[in-house]
Amino acid sequence: MPGEKILVEGLPGFSSGRVFFLNCAPWDNNPQGPAVQALGRGVKRILTSCENQGFRSVAFPVVGTGVVLGFPHQVAAQVLLGAIHEYEQTRTTRTPFLVRIVILPSDRESAMAFQTSQSNLNLRGFQLKANPDQASFYRHVSTTQDEVSVMLGSVKLQLIFGDIISNLSDVVINTTDFSPNPSGVSKAILVAAGPTVQADLAQAGMPADLMCSTRPGQLACKEIIHVAFEHNTKRIRKVCKNILKLCERKGYQSATFPAVNTGAAGLNASSVCQAMLDGMVSAVMRPSSTTLTVIRIVMIKRPIFEAFRSELESRLGTVPPVSKMKGIARHIQTLTQSIASSLSINRPSHGFPPPPSAPPGLTVAPWMPPPAVLSVVGRDADAIVRAGRELESILGELLTLREVKGEDMWMLNEAELQAVQTEAKSLGVSLELREGGSDAGEVFYVFRGLKEDVLSVRELLDSALSGALRRQLIEKEEALVAQAVQWYMCRRRDVWMKLARHDNYVLEQAHLRGDIFAEVEGMDGGKVHVNLKNNTATDRNTGRTYEMKREENRELPPYWDNMSTGELLKKVQLLPTSPEYQQVASGFLSTTGMQFSILKIERVQNVFLWQAYAVCLQRFQAKNGVDQVGEKILYHGTKATTCDAIEKNGFDRSYASMTRYGVGVYFAVNASYSANPRYTPPDGVGHRRMYVARVLTGYYTVGNETMRHTPKRSSTENYDSLVDNQQTPSMFVTFHDDQAYPEYLITFT
Repeated sequence: MPGEKILVEGLPGFSSGRVFFLNCAPWDNNPQGPAVQALGRGVKRILTSCENQGFRSVAFPVVGTGVVLGFPHQVAAQVLLGAIHEYEQTRTTRTPFLVRIVILPSDRESAMAFQTSQSNLNLRGFQLKANPDQASFYRHVSTTQDEVSVMLGSVKLQLIFGDIISNLSDVVINTTDFSPNPSGVSKAILVAAGPTVQADLAQAGMPADLMCSTRPGQLACKEIIHVAFEHNTKRIRKVCKNILKLCERKGYQSATFPAVNTGAAGLNASSVCQAMLDGMVSAVMRPSSTTLTVIRIVMIKRPIFEAFRSELESRLGTVPPVSKMKGIARHIQTLTQSIASSLSINRPSHGFPPPPSAPPGLTVAPWMPPPAVLSVVGRDADAIVRAGRELESILGELLTLREVKGEDMWMLNEAELQAVQTEAKSLGVSLELREGGSDAGEVFYVFRGLKEDVLSVRELLDSALSGALRRQLIEKEEALVAQAVQWYMCRRRDVWMKLARHDNYVLEQAHLRGDIFAEVEGMDGGKVHVNLKNNTATDRNTGRTYEMKREENRELPPYWDNMSTGELLKKVQLLPTSPEYQQVASGFLSTTGMQFSILKIERVQNVFLWQAYAVCLQRFQAKNGVDQVGEKILYHGTKATTCDAIEKNGFDRSYASMTRYGVGVYFAVNASYSANPRYTPPDGVGHRRMYVARVLTGYYTVGNETMRHTPKRSSTENYDSLVDNQQTPSMFVTFHDDQAYPEYLITFT
C-alpha cells in the first residue's frame, strides 16, 4: 500500500547489499493530501527500520519528482526533510546516523528546493555537497563590510577584518617559525599574552611536529596553539583539520585563526584560504558530533580579507530562491525584476552632498551601466521556466555587490574619488547611493557588477582609503605635536615666525631621534637645511642662514605635579587630607554611600591624552559653540587588567561590556552605577577600580544597541554622544578616543 516499504537484502551491485522499496502515490495537487501523507509516512518508516536494525546510514534519491509520480520539487523536498526532522526529534538513541539525499548534478530545481526548505526547517547537521570530499554549498548567515558568516553544518565560520587580539575564542592559533624574534601577528599575540607564554614557548624549543600548546597568559582564552605551517598549502590544510579535531577532543567551543602565512611568508591569500577552508570543512563536516560552534579567521589587512571573502563566496554556490509562481507571465516578470535589480538601479534624482570638511564641490555622483534586458522564448512553458531559473542561477554566481560607508568615501580627496569612479565605469561596475539602515541618516555607496570587476574597484578604493587614513593619522599627530612643541625661524632681526604644522612635526621627530640635520620647506617654497645641533637653518636656493628655536607649549592643568623633561605619563597618589582628594571622594561617595571604602585616589597625568582632549574641546567649541560643549565629570568602571591600557592610550570601546545604547564607551552620571561588580570586578585581593573622567558630551540623543556611531543631527552634523534617556540621562556613550580623559583612578573595596 502507499506509504509502506519492503527491505530486500543480498542484492548484487550494491556495496551495502540492501535496498528499500517504497510504494508512493502519484501527486494529487493537494499539499496536505493522501499522496504527501503516504510519502512522509514511508520515509519515517524507512528511518525507523534503519534504527531498529542497527544501520548507521541510508541514502535517498529525490523521491517523487520523476515522470511517474510528478511531485513538485519544492513539495518533495519539504516532505523528505520534514520527515527526517521529525525522526531526528523522536530518536530513541544518540548514536551517529548519516542520511544522504542524492541529487543528480543536472537537477538544479531539486538543489534549490532543498536549500530553500532547509532555510525554513533549519535541520541540524544539514550539508549540501557537490561530492563527498569538497563542500561547494555553504549556508549563508550574514555579510557586513568587515565580517562574513556562513554555516558549515552546525558550525559557524566567520571571516573578520580586524585585530586578532580583539576577536579571541577558547583557542587562539599562533602561526610561528619558533624563532626567538617573532614578527607580525605572532609578535602581537605573544606581546599581548605576556612573558609567561613567551617563556613557555622558548622552553618548548622546536617541537618535533612543529606544533605545541601553551597557557593563555594575559589573553582572554583557554589555550594558545603555536604551529609552523612551513609556507605549504598542503600542510595548512592538514594542520587546520588536526587543530579542529584537537579542539573537539578537548571540548572547546570556539577557535580563532589568523590568515596563516599571508604576511611576511608571502603566500597567495586565495590559495591559503582554499587550504584552510578545505581542512576545516573536512574536520567539521563529519557525521560525528562536534563541540565546536564558532571558527573565526581574523585578518588585519583589507586585501587579504577581500581575497578570503571572494573565495568563500565562490564556494557558497547558492542561487536566489525561486518564489512560488502562478503561470509563465509571473515567472518572466520575476525574472525581469531580478535581472533589473542585479544589473541596473534607477538613478537617484540627486547627488549626495559632502560634509562641511570636504573640499568645495566634492561629490560622488551615482553611476550605472546601461541595463541588460533578456527576453526568454521557448517551445513550451516548462522550457521557459527552466531557462529562467538557469539565468537566475548564473546571475547569482557571477554578480556581487560591495557596500562602502559614506563616511569612508568622505575621507577621499577629489582625485582619489575620480580614480575610483573612472575604474568603476571602465569595468561596467555600477555605483549607487543608498540611504537608511540601522542608524538614522546612515548612508552607503553600493558597487555592483561581476565579482572580479567589483573586487578590482574595491581594491583600488581600499588603497585610496588606506592613504586617506594615513593622512588623517599624520594630521592628528601633527596637531598633537603642535600642542606640545613649536619651532620658530627668525626671518629678520627679532621677528620669529612659526613653522607650518607639518614642518614643525618633521623637525620635532628629528629632534626626538637625536638627528643632527633635517630638511623642511622654506618660506618661499624652497628647501631649508636645518642644523639641529646649533639651531641654524640654511636656505638652499639663496644660501642665507637663519636662527631657529624650539619652545615647549606646556599648557597643562595647573594642579598637576611637575613632570621632568620628556616625561609623558605620571600617576600621583593624592593625600587624603588634600582638598582635591576630598572633592573626588565626595563625588564618589555621594551616590555610592558608605557601602564602599576608598583605598586610594590617583591622578593620571598623560600629556598626549590631555592635549588630544584639549584639541577635541576646541573642535567642540568651534562647531557647537561654547555653551554646547557639554563637559561633564562622569564615572567609568573597569577591571584591573585594563587600567594600564586606559592610562596610556585612553578609553577603548573594545573593552566595553555593554552595548544596550550603542557600541561605544559608557560613562555613568552616578558612581553607584559603575560600582556594579559587573563593571568593577575585584582583583585577586578584592580591590576594585573606577575612573573619574572628563567627558565632552556635546549634543546627544537616545541610542540603541545597533548603533556603531552617532546618527545625523542635521544634514551636515552628527550627534556627539548617545544617552539612555533624553531628558534625564543616567549614562553617556562616546565613540571618539579624544572625547574623554581618565583624570582620576579610585581604588576601593
